[in-house]
Amino acid sequence: MSWVRTPGLYWPYDWGHQALPPALVTTAVIDATGEKFSMAGSLYIPDNTAKSIERIQFRFGAVTKAGGSALTVSLQNLSAAAAFPTEPDEVQDQTVAIANADAGFVANTWYRTGTLSANRSVNPGDLLAVVWEYDGGGRLGADTVTISTWSIVGGANAPGNALKTGGTWAAHGSCPNVLFEFSDGTFGTFIQNRLVALSTTASNMNSGSGPDERAMEFTVPFPMKASGAWYIVAPGGASADFQIRLYEGTTLLQNVDVEADYLISTAARVVRVSFASEQILVPGVTYYLALRPTTANNLAGQSMTLNAAGHFAVWPGGTACYFNARQDSGAWSNQNTAARMLCGLQIAAIQQGNPASRVRL
Repeated sequence: MSWVRTPGLYWPYDWGHQALPPALVTTAVIDATGEKFSMAGSLYIPDNTAKSIERIQFRFGAVTKAGGSALTVSLQNLSAAAAFPTEPDEVQDQTVAIANADAGFVANTWYRTGTLSANRSVNPGDLLAVVWEYDGGGRLGADTVTISTWSIVGGANAPGNALKTGGTWAAHGSCPNVLFEFSDGTFGTFIQNRLVALSTTASNMNSGSGPDERAMEFTVPFPMKASGAWYIVAPGGASADFQIRLYEGTTLLQNVDVEADYLISTAARVVRVSFASEQILVPGVTYYLALRPTTANNLAGQSMTLNAAGHFAVWPGGTACYFNARQDSGAWSNQNTAARMLCGLQIAAIQQGNPASRVRL
């Protein structure tokens, strides 16, 4: 079997064209009767088959429960006569109630709804909207509800959110952070933004911290050759040098030294590096793409935490990529399958003739 060159391919994904990582934001606020918030787009189903949506999962931002308001969450079609493409038609096709007394209805919490009034049959690419609003009792007292969304960074994310205030819908300028739970226990989301998360974290680390090396643990779905990598990094200063390393277990395969003063700014950014040689990666082997500070100066590595490990099914790379860390070149002993360092590989080639090479990235 021969190798097919793949210039420009990254795995499991690429934020290398962005200056900053996306972040969870909490500006989608409904605080009056009649106000509504919507996330909309085309449906992404990882196994590309027809499904039935049974529940919806999302994250609350700030919540004020002073008056006893309850919520209705619904699935809706998009309006054919709207001012912009992702405006919902305001017909509640399938609904689920969130009672004010619900223990999960609190600030900064990932929320899993009850079952919908009826399952919604869907196919990959279907257009639909999720809409949050106060129930028939309206907004009571000084209650406010915020739904967490993704920021829009570098044009990499297609916005699909809308907010209705004063009787008028307007594009919100953020991206969806919503998970669809299907009746078979699998998950989907909107293809415009295939990321869902509970929280984002920028963790300071240095050569003396514990752990002093953080990594994405992963296996690959088919044989590939990696020619480089990227990492989201925020150096604490011009002397906060670091290394990006690739391991098989604890065996070092590739190491690239990065001088922080080369990055000019201490703001978080995507750092790309090239390996000294192309590295063959094969399925069934556990690898670690690691960030390792080389000085006592702090370096922040960006990671995402999800509410459950299975939710990575809608992320590029799926559930085969997650967080691990170690101390002083010891064992990788800090595995967290519900979190991931934000990094990836530049792929130079994939193997021709291998059936697994047709797996969707």
